[in-house]
Amino acid sequence: MKSKTKISTKILIAFCLIFLIASCDKSNNETVNYDGYTYQTVQIGNQIWMKENLRTSKYNNGNSIPSDQDVDWAHGTTGAYAIYKDSLFPDKVKNEAKYGKLYNWHAVNSGNLAPKGWHVATKLDWEILDKFLGNSIAGKKLKTKDTWEYDKDAIGTNETRFSALPGGNRSWGGDTFYDMGKVAYFWTNSIVTCTDTIPPIKYPLSIAMSWDAKNITPLYCYRPNFGMSVRCVKDQK
Repeated sequence: MKSKTKISTKILIAFCLIFLIASCDKSNNETVNYDGYTYQTVQIGNQIWMKENLRTSKYNNGNSIPSDQDVDWAHGTTGAYAIYKDSLFPDKVKNEAKYGKLYNWHAVNSGNLAPKGWHVATKLDWEILDKFLGNSIAGKKLKTKDTWEYDKDAIGTNETRFSALPGGNRSWGGDTFYDMGKVAYFWTNSIVTCTDTIPPIKYPLSIAMSWDAKNITPLYCYRPNFGMSVRCVKDQK
């Protein structure tokens, strides 16, 4: 009788564990269909993030987003996107497929870049994520294990399944791209004060994860005409 009781208890515990795992993973199986592409998502703490960089060429109201070839990228205020291309990474098709598009902040500031029910990650969203993952080692937990230039102390574990990739950026002036393979740059939709200028100027906040750093780094002084990756977070009710 005792043997049967032990077996029944083990079966019950196993069932409960399976149920709990399934419940925890429920949001991780959620996908988002947007502009003809299906995005995978992941829950980290109480937040649900896309685990891919945005690649839409349309706003959520159906309007097209111009490319960097169709606007005055350096001086204009029109929302636009670019696709990374330089001598080391010349294939725009492959670059977009892996890293998504790079948007200027004017596209972010339109309020229509993310799909309905989602938003471009804010300063607070990143701060919550950073704190949940232990601040100084958050970047390490968010980065993929490969693709990045190697640094044994800062190499990613991707234990969060966020899958941050070093998509680089597009410069604000000239058709110039930087840092693919080295740095992931993400726009936020938040405005902060850049104290490196005289007088101080209000600029959008961006976030960086570097190949040689374990943390997440806020960037305060990048012009809105830079092109950066975008990650979206699900709205909380």
